[in-house]
Amino acid sequence: PVRAPARPPPSPPHRGPRPSPLLPLPVPHIEPAVDSLTGRGVTFKRYAGTPGETDDKGIFRKGGIVIAWLTDPAANIISVIEQ
Repeated sequence: PVRAPARPPPSPPHRGPRPSPLLPLPVPHIEPAVDSLTGRGVTFKRYAGTPGETDDKGIFRKGGIVIAWLTDPAANIISVIEQ
């Protein structure tokens, strides 16, 4: 009979943050979600002078999509997206 290993194999070595958003978090209304997270110490990424330019809260509102980006402690990008 085949036996399962006593413990899982090791994870691959960490190679740094992902270059694209790791996890989209859908919310019904982005502005209250961003305000709530900001009030709890979350800092949203701000982009200026680019096609992905965000407002002063870090929310992108162009092109029919409403989205904001933040990073986790490992510098992975997480998006909060209005649906």
